Amino acid sequence: MTKNTGWVIAGCLLLTQLVHADEINDERVKFVESERADCAANDGKLIALENVDPEKTMVVWVDRWLMGVQTTEQVKYELLPKQEPTPLGCSMTKDGDQHWTVSSTEAVGP
Repeated sequence: MTKNTGWVIAGCLLLTQLVHADEINDERVKFVESERADCAANDGKLIALENVDPEKTMVVWVDRWLMGVQTTEQVKYELLPKQEPTPLGCSMTKDGDQHWTVSSTEAVGP
């Protein structure tokens, strides 16, 4: 591999991480961080997903990223109105950092 190829790969990895930042385009769903002992053991926080719409159930598909690489896991959550945040996992694990991105949301119900 040439030196330039290495820079191109590094740039692509950085761009991937920027594009897949923890952003949600739907304001009815948000990520929440909280303290939890098992997460704190690895200097992390518990990451949870919350429905902030007071009336509609939100169907949310979430992708998990571990050490900057998207995993094959895509999980569907049905978040009820006024429900406690749904835990996803710790931001830091023994294997490295992880985060989640929302791939789609849909409001259902009245």
